[in-house]
Amino acid sequence: MIVLHEVTSELGLASYTGWWNGVTTGDIDGDGRLDIIAANWGLNSSYQATAGQPIRFFYGDFPVRNAIDIIETEFDPVRKVIVPRRTLDVLANALPSLHERFPTHKAFSE
Repeated sequence: MIVLHEVTSELGLASYTGWWNGVTTGDIDGDGRLDIIAANWGLNSSYQATAGQPIRFFYGDFPVRNAIDIIETEFDPVRKVIVPRRTLDVLANALPSLHERFPTHKAFSE
């Protein structure tokens, strides 16, 4: 039986935060010990977030059609609220009732 336990702090990695999406090991520096190589979404990504300006994902079977929908949101620093990242038309493809609730792009933006 394999037992996993948290070693992030023990390895000195607790201060490295980000959108990690890959990890591997290899002896990169030739010292005979495995080094950790991690992949992270960097500053060249359109996804930028901080603790004060988060990105959040909401999910569920919103129109109840036995499929999971994901709504990406981001922090709007002007209005200081969480707003959808996608346009009304894109969201309405998955959630057709949005056009009933927001008949215009202006109504959706407000």
